[in-house]
Amino acid sequence: MKLIGYGRASTFGQQLTKEVQEEKIKEYCQLYGHELVDFCYDHGLTGKNINRPALDKALTALENDEAEGVIIFKLDRLTRNVKDLCHLIQNYFATKYTLISVSDLLDTKTANGRLIINVLGSVAQWEVESTIERTKSALAAARRQGKHLGKVPYGYKLTDGFLEDCDEEIEIVTLMQSLRIEGKSYQAIAGYLNAQQLMNRGGKTWKASSIHDILNRSKLA
Repeated sequence: MKLIGYGRASTFGQQLTKEVQEEKIKEYCQLYGHELVDFCYDHGLTGKNINRPALDKALTALENDEAEGVIIFKLDRLTRNVKDLCHLIQNYFATKYTLISVSDLLDTKTANGRLIINVLGSVAQWEVESTIERTKSALAAARRQGKHLGKVPYGYKLTDGFLEDCDEEIEIVTLMQSLRIEGKSYQAIAGYLNAQQLMNRGGKTWKASSIHDILNRSKLA
């Protein structure tokens, strides 16, 4: 059977890299005597929808009779959304084309394969929705406890989820305030701090815009 491979990774840190997915697909094709005509890969794109260029390329190859089916390493590489999975099965893989998932041992040519792939798709979406719910619950609990969420403002540090003064940074903010009261421009303040080698939190030189933001936050611009 002529198959077109498809792979996806949403971040650089995932263990299922392009190389891993492509190699496993090649091994499967060699084992079962399939011809892998191409391998399409989407990087940095979520599995929550199917609007992806490489996936479009793979599906177009089916429509152009360049392949008889799509082979993936794992179902969640194709989609994590049940609605999208049903759409793909109904429009592509129910009868005309084949979908093979290597690690899930699934083949939509069979009724059992179509049943199992729908069940796994439901589980994949459940995992995504459960993760979102847990994250929302954790954030809500943190807010109720008065914990700080988001970026830590310059001049502060985070201790057990609560903001505390950072003495080293507070000294620099105080210096900024003093220079501003003397009538110095934001650019002049930045130049002075850089000349004194008083770097910002990232260890880089100051910019006028950063000083403007810090002093505006402190209402001392």
